[in-house]
Amino acid sequence: MKRRFKVTVQYIGDRYRGMQKQSHTKLTIQEILETVLSKITNEKIEIRYAGRTDSGVSATGQVIDFLITNQNIEIKNILKGSNSLLKKEDITLIDVEEVNIDFNSRFDAISRTYKYFIHNHPMPFACRKMSHLHIHTPLNIDKMLLASRYLLGKHDFTSFSKKSPSNIQNPIRTIELINIEKTNNDFEIIITIKGKSFLHNMVRIIVGTLIEAGIESISSQDVKFILDAKDRKMAKKTVSPNALYFWDVEYKN
Repeated sequence: MKRRFKVTVQYIGDRYRGMQKQSHTKLTIQEILETVLSKITNEKIEIRYAGRTDSGVSATGQVIDFLITNQNIEIKNILKGSNSLLKKEDITLIDVEEVNIDFNSRFDAISRTYKYFIHNHPMPFACRKMSHLHIHTPLNIDKMLLASRYLLGKHDFTSFSKKSPSNIQNPIRTIELINIEKTNNDFEIIITIKGKSFLHNMVRIIVGTLIEAGIESISSQDVKFILDAKDRKMAKKTVSPNALYFWDVEYKN
């Protein structure tokens, strides 16, 4: 009889080549987690995950799942043992639970939330160099919010995605929420984007385009024209991955 476990994982992405396992490197989150979990369970583990994060992208609430046949291993031992083996990595298991055998961390997700962190100040802050994108020009939050409204709902997001076979095949996605807020010190801006699923580089291209609206190099209405054009060349640059966080995943109760 098999058992399935759901695990919430955090990681800092700058040391790794993304979530998905690759043939030319072992520095992926999937490869490292499968190696560690295989040692802890004494079984060959293959994980599934809620979202594929690119090289450099971090996560506070990535969700994975895996099967084992071991009937005796306890949840606390999976959690404690894995974190002990991961102590030299920038990866931490923060929760483990046994779930229904049919649970699928990817296909059962009803929404995914990403957050992008910006340091908006004339001078860079050293402590934010690895976690925030530095924009020295003042950003007009109101203009960014106006621009973001054109992206809410169900659209063809070809203009906001990297050209790839999977993106071209199905570029239709639905954005449920975009929130842009300053924190209390006024130097930090957090962009939150929530949807069921996203195209490759979609969040980073959206953020790059909203920044251009914020520095008023494009108008808020230009974002609608970019969306309708269905042409990646019309949108703005893909911002750096180091300030992007896969924040959390929601599932049906």
